Formats: sequence, C-alpha cells, structure tokens
Amino acid sequence: MKTINVKYLFTVLLCTGLVLSCSNDDDAIVADDPQTPNPRVATPTSEVTSVSLNFAVSLDTYTDSSTCGDGNYFYQHSGEGSNGTFGDYSITLTYCGQPNSFNAYDLEVVIQDSNGDQITLSQAADSFIPEPVVNGVNQSPNDITDADGNSIHDADLLVLEVTHGTGSYSNAQGEFSTQLRQGLNVGAQNAAFAFSGRLTGL
Repeated sequence: MKTINVKYLFTVLLCTGLVLSCSNDDDAIVADDPQTPNPRVATPTSEVTSVSLNFAVSLDTYTDSSTCGDGNYFYQHSGEGSNGTFGDYSITLTYCGQPNSFNAYDLEVVIQDSNGDQITLSQAADSFIPEPVVNGVNQSPNDITDADGNSIHDADLLVLEVTHGTGSYSNAQGEFSTQLRQGLNVGAQNAAFAFSGRLTGL
C-alpha cells in the first residue's frame, strides 16, 4: 500500500481552492444568506412646533396705493413681541383697506428675530376679515354668507400661512389663526393680536 504524501495532498487542495475561487462561472456562486442593507435613518425634519404670537402694533404710515384698488389705502403697523420660538422679535403688519371701516384684506405679517432672520405670514386665500356691521346691522359669524348665500363656517377666523422665510426659518411651513369677532378697524392707531399656530421645518 502506498503512503499518501501529506505535503502533496495539501498542495493539491490549495490549488483546487484557488482555481474555484477565481472561476468566472457565476452560476457556481450561490449566496447562502443574501444580506439586505439596513435603511438609512433620516434626521426628522417634520417635528411640529406649537407657537403663540401675542403682540401689539402701532400705525406707522398709510399711503394711497394703486395696488390696493380705488378708495383703499396701504397701511403699515409695527410692534414687538417675545416667545420661546422666535425669542424677542419685531413685527411689521401691512394690509389694504378702506379708511374708517372694517374692510381690510391682503394682510401680511413679517416677524424678525434678534439675529435678523425673518418669517413671513400672509392671509390665506379662503380667509377674510369680517365686517361686524353691515348697513347698520351687527353681524355675527353665522350671518356671513358667500356669493351664493351659503353660510360660511368660522367666518371670523383669520388664517395666516407661512409664505417665506430666511435664515433659520428658510424651511418653515405652517399657519396661524385668530378669531376676529370685532373685525379689524382699518387705520387704527393701536391694535393687539393673539395668534396661535403650528410650524414645521424649524
């Protein structure tokens, strides 16, 4: 009986292993347990922040502006406020309206924090400022109707949408609302507002 040379057997097995590992025959390669890559966990950016805006403004200027239409003026008010989201901030409030009436529209609020970053809120297209008195009759929200005579629910709810932001507010989205049961007195020297809202992207 011939004796098997251990060195020879080891060399043969090693060469066979190398040949098989370098083979171009893809059909011979079978994955026992294919690995599924773990999905990347994105940093959440949709956290909702509840914000309250309580501020008072004073009338700065008003001008006869063609963009506001005949008989209407462009009004600008300014003021200040403070909260946990914006810190100490300044407010610029503008709108179009008829003097000494409650017919205000295109209301816009610009908030600027102490770093100079700004967020702009504009009156939503389906939101308007109610007139509390029409033809000498006091209006309640339930009396207000659309062009077809249908009652408008929450007609006294003024809604402002985020339309622009700079700096830390460049990705901000959301809206604010307030009840204006007494309307907005166009051109008033002083006015106070209390908005509540929700923002994302801060």
